[in-house]
Amino acid sequence: MQRKTQSGIVTFLFTDVDYPAPSFQTLNEGESRTLWREHSEIVREEYQGQTRPAGQPVELRNLGDGFMLVFPNVLDALACSVRIQQEASLRNERASGENHLPVRIGLHAGEPWPEKDGYFGKSLLIAKRLCECAHGGQILAAGLVHKLAGQRTGYTLRDIGPLTLRGVAEPFPACEVIWSVEAMSDHHLVGIREALLRGDIEEASLQADLALKTGVETGSPFLSAMSHLVKTCITHEQGKHQQASEHLARALKDARRSASPEAQFNALWTKAQFAFEQCDEISGLDSLQKALKIGRERGYLSAFVDRPAIAAELCVHALEAGIEIEYVKDIIRKRSLVPETPPIHLENWPWTLKIYTLGRFMLTKDDTPVKFPRKAQQRPLSLLMALIAFGAFDKGTGDAQLADTLWPEADGDVAHRSLATTLHRLRKLIGRHDAIQLRECRLTMDPRCCWVDAWTFENLLSQAETMWRKDSDERNVRQAIQMTQTAIDIYRGPFLAGENDEPWILSPRERLQSKFLRSINKLAHYWEGAKQWKKAAACYQRGLEVDDLTEEFYRGIMICYLQLGLRAEALIVYDRCRKILSASLNVQPSRETEAVRESLLTKTS
Repeated sequence: MQRKTQSGIVTFLFTDVDYPAPSFQTLNEGESRTLWREHSEIVREEYQGQTRPAGQPVELRNLGDGFMLVFPNVLDALACSVRIQQEASLRNERASGENHLPVRIGLHAGEPWPEKDGYFGKSLLIAKRLCECAHGGQILAAGLVHKLAGQRTGYTLRDIGPLTLRGVAEPFPACEVIWSVEAMSDHHLVGIREALLRGDIEEASLQADLALKTGVETGSPFLSAMSHLVKTCITHEQGKHQQASEHLARALKDARRSASPEAQFNALWTKAQFAFEQCDEISGLDSLQKALKIGRERGYLSAFVDRPAIAAELCVHALEAGIEIEYVKDIIRKRSLVPETPPIHLENWPWTLKIYTLGRFMLTKDDTPVKFPRKAQQRPLSLLMALIAFGAFDKGTGDAQLADTLWPEADGDVAHRSLATTLHRLRKLIGRHDAIQLRECRLTMDPRCCWVDAWTFENLLSQAETMWRKDSDERNVRQAIQMTQTAIDIYRGPFLAGENDEPWILSPRERLQSKFLRSINKLAHYWEGAKQWKKAAACYQRGLEVDDLTEEFYRGIMICYLQLGLRAEALIVYDRCRKILSASLNVQPSRETEAVRESLLTKTS
């Protein structure tokens, strides 16, 4: 295998078998020959597999139980050393621990003295000594190798400091080449994550390119998938949407090939994000459901390329669709996720505080009802009710208004001191000082941690009204219907029912009930127009559950039953209407209702 010696800078690779003396002595001659032959086969196979331009030969020289390879290029030497170790590792796995083949390798680059019979010089000596200093399964390289390779290689070279080498006067700077796929993956991914955490997108992209190169060279679909995902997110943020889509497609393909739950979770999570951004709800929910199933089984709390705002939005979609609810709520709690716009339409979001005022008054903290056993807590609770009644979510409520409302007979200073004391007690009672904030003489409740049914009810109806007013686009109508129905479901009775009929309670009570009744009519009339009679009847029935004196609702149910052919049921509804109106208001059904009854009787006869 002798070749003509090369001039100029070359890279030396020395490799041999590192068998400790006691272990080596236990091998018989046949076992020793087998190990040497297998080492030789691995090295020669890599030597013969080297691709190189004409005029740039790679030399292989036999050195007893080892070999010396000479490369004109430091990158080729690094690649060859890694492949030798990986092949030796595969051989050891197949051998199941018997007759382990501990290959060690040393690398150095320099300009030796080429002679007819070989090479001479310090660079060759140091490469040999580095090999001797390494242990089985290790690649040691001179610091110059790291410097020459720079960032052009996908491999990881870790500085291990100066080493004392036999025959070398001064400690010599050296590094270790990380060659196992797992170790290289970990190193690259840590580098990417650190760059992302620093906000250094350029460095993260560079690290991803190196990782991708390593993934291709080592045949690691896991590393390739994760690298493509990083490139997906980076190019997406840069507005290069076509490139982002291409990287995502390759990431999904490599994730499937890798059979890695981590890679599949991250790829599906990113696919869901893109689908929702493109208003593809079906694909988004499908990908999100698959990702969260893997995440729950593996205990994942975040994606590799983590964006809390995006994670929060995906959690909103999951809770809206009822996907992995408890697991998603656990993610939100542990990561303290809050979307840019608090999802007040989601009662099942893990709000720190939830306050129910429609049909009841109840406070829950972390989904656990808070009990108030002592009468001494009534004043703080009255303050909480007043804050809600005056709408302290948006611009807040003036402290003077609250003081005058709750302490009307006290003078100004006394009332304000009472308010300050009561506010302190209320914060202590609910356990969150930041839930109620006082700024510039105004008290505000933080919507990021507080959910109030009355405010959610009004907010949803306001958004629905905006959607109803837009054009008849199917998406707008669907959203309007969903928001209206959610608001109707939230309304479970009059505002602060059972509390004293204070003016500051009566006003919002009447306003909220009026909005509820109008929303019932709005949605029921929509379903009637769509000839969805069962849905329309269900709307009217829901209205009667709250206000059984609204004759229009009885009449609406009668008309729906008439369209459904349920005449007997419709007449029963009429009788109920007549009895309730007579007993409660001492009036008879209107002419419109009687006309519907006549229609029922005529068609029945």
